[in-house]
Amino acid sequence: MKLNTDEQDETSSQEETQETAQGDKDNKDDKDEKDDKDDNDDNDDKDDKDDKDEKDEKDDKGDKSDKQNDGDKDGKNKVTGDKRQRDHEDDEEERERKRELTEEEEWELLNERLIEKEKERLEREKKQAEDDAKRLEEFSDNPIKLQRLKKKYEKKARWSNYYRSIEVTNEVLAPPIEEPPRNKKQVAEPKFVEPELDDNKITLSWYDSDLNQYLELPDLNSVVPLSEGAFAHAWAGVRASHGVSSGRVCFEVRMGTVVSTTETTEKETVASGLRVGWSTDNSTLHLGEGELSWGYESTGRAVNNSEFKEYGKAFNEKDVLGVYLDLESNPCKISYTLNGVELGTAYEFEKQALNGKALFPHVLTKNVCYRVNMGHDRYNMLSRTKIVRRRNEIPIEQVLEEKRKREEEIKRQKDEAAKKERERREKDRKEREERQRKKREERERIDKERKEKEAQEKKEKEAQAKKDKGESMEVDEKPETEEESSKKDDKEEEAGKDKEAAKEKDIEAAKDNDKEAAKDKDDPKENGEKPEIPVEVKQEPMEAEEQPTAPSAPVVAKEANPEVKEESSSDVVEMMEEDLYSGYSLDKRIKSVIRYTVDEELDGVEACLLPGYILIAHADLVDGARRPATNAECEVILMVGMPGSGKTYWAKKHCAEHPERRYNLLSTGSLFDKMKVDCKSFRSSFEGKWDAMVTKCAKCVLKLVEVAKGRRRNFILDQTNVYPSAQRRKLREFEGYRRVAVVVVVDEDTQKERAATREAADGKEVPDPAIMDMKANFTLPERGSWLDEIIYPELPEDEAKAVVEAYHREAAAAGAVKEKDKRSRSASRDGPPAKRQRSSDRRDHRRQRDHRDREDRWGGGGGGG
Repeated sequence: MKLNTDEQDETSSQEETQETAQGDKDNKDDKDEKDDKDDNDDNDDKDDKDDKDEKDEKDDKGDKSDKQNDGDKDGKNKVTGDKRQRDHEDDEEERERKRELTEEEEWELLNERLIEKEKERLEREKKQAEDDAKRLEEFSDNPIKLQRLKKKYEKKARWSNYYRSIEVTNEVLAPPIEEPPRNKKQVAEPKFVEPELDDNKITLSWYDSDLNQYLELPDLNSVVPLSEGAFAHAWAGVRASHGVSSGRVCFEVRMGTVVSTTETTEKETVASGLRVGWSTDNSTLHLGEGELSWGYESTGRAVNNSEFKEYGKAFNEKDVLGVYLDLESNPCKISYTLNGVELGTAYEFEKQALNGKALFPHVLTKNVCYRVNMGHDRYNMLSRTKIVRRRNEIPIEQVLEEKRKREEEIKRQKDEAAKKERERREKDRKEREERQRKKREERERIDKERKEKEAQEKKEKEAQAKKDKGESMEVDEKPETEEESSKKDDKEEEAGKDKEAAKEKDIEAAKDNDKEAAKDKDDPKENGEKPEIPVEVKQEPMEAEEQPTAPSAPVVAKEANPEVKEESSSDVVEMMEEDLYSGYSLDKRIKSVIRYTVDEELDGVEACLLPGYILIAHADLVDGARRPATNAECEVILMVGMPGSGKTYWAKKHCAEHPERRYNLLSTGSLFDKMKVDCKSFRSSFEGKWDAMVTKCAKCVLKLVEVAKGRRRNFILDQTNVYPSAQRRKLREFEGYRRVAVVVVVDEDTQKERAATREAADGKEVPDPAIMDMKANFTLPERGSWLDEIIYPELPEDEAKAVVEAYHREAAAAGAVKEKDKRSRSASRDGPPAKRQRSSDRRDHRRQRDHRDREDRWGGGGGGG
């Protein structure tokens, strides 16, 4: 095989030599001779090969055939590998097409298609413009056809410009999308700020109301109840901020729409209702439940002292109720009207039964919105009104003055905000420095103690070693010298630390001065003045002739607004107030600005109240309950204890002993009390799964705790709260309040007895695994930055600690694990690898679980909890 290839190489080289010699015969003779000589030498070398070469040729031939076979195999493997890779890529593409795209990928594909369509549209327009230009050139000789073609193009351009203007308008009117700041810490949610209220104006009370409803601010005349989850079964009551003790008064209520809820299903619907009436200040917010509480319900029944009777008609959406109270007659009377029709007297009572107490307007709702009129509305709710739009001409001086005041107010608000921001930063800086100082002192103290301990140990070792050697004299003298040397070292170290601390303070003071100087340059001053900036004064050429003076009004306008310009045209364009505020330059001759106002006017005759009655806002009012002035005057009590230990009993007793504090009890038990049906227990009429309802109520209580933070009220959080994380999390939300923990721990026999009594009363059985989990994690609260006081109403602290330790031993024997042990076990090296974090968009199909209700589900305050 090799001989054949060599012969082929020789023939090919000779042919190439002949071609090159024939082509370049005159210039390359020497080179051809040299090539021929080399070829002859090669032939001679080949003729001189011996037998050994023949053997080598055979070996080479075998090797070459093997290599060729290997090459064929490699080629086949490569082809099959490429085919497999292509098949794998095709399978991946097919799987990619089959799998469901995420929302982001769908948007990306849609954007790509839109971009391609936009490019195609631009290309079409460009091509169309070129065709139009060619057609115009073709008809340039015929003016008639040219004119028709131009009109056609103008009409087409008008429509295209119209659609473009619509797109631009939509872009302008669309609200800007605020992108979240990148590479910055998430801004903490702003804390709720109590609204400023007018205590002399009668409204729905912001303080004397349930938390499971939204009161419209700042008028406080409309209510929207909460209807999510278990809130759909709960009533929400509110009293007025003022009451009356004499006279003949009334107020109006318009029933609104029924809010939607997640509890409604095709087979089962959640009831809704509305009650309106009167009650005393010390009665419950559940209207009609007490002796001095009277109401009229949307079912057409009247209720007092939890007793119902048929009265009037049922009322629905958009109906207007008139609620009347006559304290002048004997006996006193309560009556109602429905859409202006009298329904007669609902209740009569003796005035002595009130014991000098005032009566307050009271409304109770369940899944129904409503609006009240205490007398502040311009017309009665039954009066027909119409909306009138008026065109007013306001003098330009007045509008400019209003604009100037508006700009000054905006500037003042910005200055106040900047000042508050500077004060906040300064306060944060001081607090940070104080924390750093305390940490530095703590570290220095720990280092000093450690060094003293090491020095003492060193001295003891040296003394022991010298004592063993028998050097008694040196043992007596050496410690004194070592003590002196250690004292000197300590003094030198303290002096060095003082110098370093002084240097650090000097550096920080220099940095603060630089920052303050930079802020003074950029920020406005505290009194609202801006820093002085040098202004270049340009000399204007003097006019040769005096300009005629303008009328007085335009002169004032020109001084107020330097952007006023003169117009040579005799026609003056009307100026709208919005145009003036948007910054348009004014015409010098404009003397007034157009302002449109919208007013409500009567459409016919005003509806009248019953003779002798007035709306309550115009009567002699008695002040109702007032909220505390500051958060420091408010108190929040955290109940801590096992289910059935007596927390709810203590909380209700504490509320009865201090009625002036008006405690809001937040627990599942108190929420069930708001779910009464016809003033009876909710469980007696509930046909669903009670365990599921308890879980829903626990989540609703957490929602109430979220609503409660920042409200100036007194709260009692009646839940188990045995987990230390729950104790810290809940009380830290009430920063600035007086925070108290009440720990109810009893002995084992008393706990069993109370738990049995509780289960017999409300049938609320807590599973054994839940009890063991609570016992394993039961932690007694300790006084700290988030807790001011701890009260032990049952067993004292020492005995309570012994009982809690017994709980821990019992839970450990049962195999229950503490929460912190679970976390440490999952974080250990021997544990399984942590699961990768899933994105939020892949959790939609899963049921959202709230880990916070694990300690609140079973201990939310029942009969004895």
